[in-house]
Amino acid sequence: MLRIAEDLEITDLKLACEQYFMDNLSIENAAEFLADAMSLSRGVSFGGMSSLVDKCIGFMEENAEEVVKTEGFLLLPKPAMIRLVSSDQVTLCFYL
Repeated sequence: MLRIAEDLEITDLKLACEQYFMDNLSIENAAEFLADAMSLSRGVSFGGMSSLVDKCIGFMEENAEEVVKTEGFLLLPKPAMIRLVSSDQVTLCFYL
Protein backbone atom coordinates (compact mmCIF):
# COMPACT_ATOMS: atom_id res chain seq x y z
CA MET A 1 0.00 0.00 0.00
CA LEU A 2 2.85 2.36 0.82
CA ARG A 3 4.42 1.75 -2.59
CA ILE A 4 1.11 2.65 -4.27
CA ALA A 5 0.77 5.80 -2.17
CA GLU A 6 4.31 6.82 -3.18
CA ASP A 7 3.75 6.02 -6.86
CA LEU A 8 0.46 7.92 -7.00
CA GLU A 9 1.70 10.71 -4.73
CA ILE A 10 -1.24 10.34 -2.34
CA THR A 11 0.22 12.18 0.61
CA ASP A 12 -2.46 11.34 3.20
CA LEU A 13 -2.26 7.61 2.45
CA LYS A 14 1.54 7.73 2.47
CA LEU A 15 1.55 9.44 5.88
CA ALA A 16 -0.99 6.96 7.26
CA CYS A 17 1.13 4.03 6.06
CA GLU A 18 4.29 5.54 7.53
CA GLN A 19 2.50 6.13 10.84
CA TYR A 20 1.27 2.53 10.87
CA PHE A 21 4.82 1.37 10.19
CA MET A 22 6.23 3.39 13.10
CA ASP A 23 3.38 2.50 15.49
CA ASN A 24 3.97 -1.21 14.92
CA LEU A 25 7.77 -1.24 14.94
CA SER A 26 9.08 -3.54 17.67
CA ILE A 27 12.18 -5.44 18.72
CA GLU A 28 10.82 -8.61 17.10
CA ASN A 29 9.89 -7.10 13.72
CA ALA A 30 12.47 -4.32 13.36
CA ALA A 31 14.79 -6.33 11.11
CA GLU A 32 11.93 -7.34 8.83
CA PHE A 33 10.67 -3.74 8.71
CA LEU A 34 14.18 -2.54 7.80
CA ALA A 35 14.42 -5.04 4.97
CA ASP A 36 10.96 -4.04 3.71
CA ALA A 37 11.70 -0.32 3.94
CA MET A 38 14.97 -0.75 2.06
CA SER A 39 13.22 -2.83 -0.58
CA LEU A 40 10.55 -0.16 -0.99
CA SER A 41 13.13 2.63 -1.17
CA ARG A 42 14.73 1.21 -4.32
CA GLY A 43 13.54 3.13 -7.31
CA VAL A 44 11.67 5.80 -5.36
CA SER A 45 12.63 9.07 -6.96
CA PHE A 46 11.70 11.52 -4.21
CA GLY A 47 13.18 9.68 -1.27
CA GLY A 48 10.13 9.27 0.96
CA MET A 49 11.03 5.72 1.84
CA SER A 50 14.52 6.64 2.95
CA SER A 51 13.01 8.35 6.01
CA LEU A 52 11.47 5.02 7.01
CA VAL A 53 14.84 3.32 6.58
CA ASP A 54 16.45 5.99 8.77
CA LYS A 55 13.75 5.68 11.43
CA CYS A 56 14.07 1.92 11.45
CA ILE A 57 17.87 2.13 11.73
CA GLY A 58 17.48 4.61 14.58
CA PHE A 59 15.09 2.30 16.43
CA MET A 60 17.42 -0.63 15.91
CA GLU A 61 20.40 1.40 17.17
CA GLU A 62 18.50 2.32 20.33
CA ASN A 63 17.56 -1.33 20.89
CA ALA A 64 20.63 -2.97 19.39
CA GLU A 65 21.32 -5.41 22.21
CA GLU A 66 17.86 -6.94 21.87
CA VAL A 67 17.51 -6.67 18.09
CA VAL A 68 20.70 -8.62 17.35
CA LYS A 69 19.23 -11.57 19.29
CA THR A 70 16.15 -11.90 17.07
CA GLU A 71 15.65 -14.38 14.27
CA GLY A 72 14.82 -11.51 11.92
CA PHE A 73 18.26 -10.05 12.43
CA LEU A 74 19.82 -13.33 11.34
CA LEU A 75 17.66 -13.33 8.21
CA LEU A 76 18.43 -9.77 7.08
CA PRO A 77 19.33 -9.49 3.41
CA LYS A 78 22.93 -8.46 2.73
CA PRO A 79 22.22 -4.77 1.86
CA ALA A 80 20.19 -4.32 5.04
CA MET A 81 22.85 -6.03 7.16
CA ILE A 82 25.59 -3.85 5.67
CA ARG A 83 23.57 -0.70 6.30
CA LEU A 84 22.83 -1.73 9.87
CA VAL A 85 26.27 -2.95 10.95
CA SER A 86 27.88 0.20 9.60
CA SER A 87 26.29 1.91 12.61
CA ASP A 88 28.72 2.37 15.51
CA GLN A 89 25.93 1.68 18.02
CA VAL A 90 25.08 -1.71 16.53
CA THR A 91 28.71 -2.67 15.98
CA LEU A 92 29.39 -2.19 19.71
CA CYS A 93 26.88 -4.97 20.48
CA PHE A 94 29.13 -7.47 18.75
CA TYR A 95 31.98 -6.63 21.11
CA LEU A 96 30.00 -6.73 24.36
